[in-house]
Order: sequence, then C-alpha cells, then structure tokens
Amino acid sequence: MIMKTLSSRWFIFSIIVAGFIAFTFVSQKSFFEVKEVTFKVEQNGNFLPILQSVNKDLGNYFASIKGRSIFSLSVSDLNSRLKDDNRLSEFKIRKIYPDKIQVEVKLKQMALVFLDKQGGYYPVSPLGELMPSVKLKSVASQVILRGDDLKSNLTKSRKAVSLLNYMNEYELLKEKQISEITFSKADGYAVYLTNNPIVIKLGFKKLESKIKKINRVLEYLYKKDIKDCVIDARLGKKVVVKLRNET
Repeated sequence: MIMKTLSSRWFIFSIIVAGFIAFTFVSQKSFFEVKEVTFKVEQNGNFLPILQSVNKDLGNYFASIKGRSIFSLSVSDLNSRLKDDNRLSEFKIRKIYPDKIQVEVKLKQMALVFLDKQGGYYPVSPLGELMPSVKLKSVASQVILRGDDLKSNLTKSRKAVSLLNYMNEYELLKEKQISEITFSKADGYAVYLTNNPIVIKLGFKKLESKIKKINRVLEYLYKKDIKDCVIDARLGKKVVVKLRNET
C-alpha cells in the first residue's frame, strides 16, 4: 500500500516536472515566436492624418514584437502602451496561439484643429484634448482653433468645442460656415466665417445666449447684402455691427 502511494506521488511529480520542462522547451522554439501582428484601426469619422499617425506610431511599435515568444508577452504590459494615447477611445489586444497578436483600436472623433504659433497642427477631441501634432497639406475643410493658452488650458479649448457644437444648431453658423475660432486674453472668443469677411466677437461669458442674437443679426445682414463687417457681442446686452471701414 505504501509502495503504491509512493509510486503514485512519484508519477504525479514526474508529470509536473516533465510538463515544466516541456513548457520551457517549446516556449523557446520558433513555432511559439510571434510571426504575425494584425493591427486594425476604426476611424470613427476622423480625417486621414490622425489615421496615418496612429498607423505609423502604433503599427511600428507592435511590429517590433515580432520574433518574441508569445509566452513572454503580457497583455497588460501591451495595454499600458495604449492607455495613455489620447487619440484612442477604445482598444483591445488578444493573443492568438501559437504565434499571433491581434490589436484593435478605435480613434476618437476630431472636433477642431489647433494651430500653434510655430505652425504645428494638433487635432482637438470633443473633450477639448489636444492630440499629438500631425502634418497637414491643407486645412480647407477643417475649423481652425488659435489663441492664447489653448495649448495648455483644457477648459478654454473645451469651451471652444462647445461653442462650435452650439453654433452648429443654426444654419448660418454651421461648421461648414466657420473657418476659425480664436481666443485672446484681451477679447475672449471670436469666430471667423468661411465665405465672407464677417468677424464675430463674443467675449468670455454667456456665449450660447449671444449666438442666438448673432444668428438673427446675420439673417438681417444677409438680407441687406452686408458682408464686410464686425459683429461685436462682447457687451452681452446688445450686439453692435460695425462696417469694416468704421473699425
């Protein structure tokens, strides 16, 4: 009886040792080396430069893990490479044994493009976050954001996004009608229209209530074919229209 028990224990121990040796052996073999990394990006309505920058940065990173043992790769470590990337809204990484890694990411939407004083272009998320800079040949179809402190002040850039969203409710102030939104410490927010030289000065506060008034002013100006002017709503209580030669 004792001999049977010892034999049984020895058998179990041998299986464990053999399994460990086999695991150590095969994990070093080429058939458990990562041979393929599939990288899929869902655009979510974004424009091409963000897609290109993500494909380049993350594609190169995940391509670099080819040849490593799939057992040596931790999904949590790979996730850490993605969690701080503010271009991504969602991501998923899976190991597919014996030799594949599957990466799926979803890009955040873009609300604006911030242009800094050095000429750098930074996509802005709907939450006002500035993404890494991108190279742009043309910004004709994008609303540009410029101004003091916007690169470092999330509250101000987020307010600019909210302003654009609110203007989008009015036909004369929809996104396609806007070329730029600017912010200055002296005058607050201002809006530049696309197809005419009208400038709208909004100031710092109660932007939404001012937009309602400005929409009515624009309707009147367009009926009178007045397009070269400054609409000044900084005072809040009234809207002043100044022809360009009067400013």
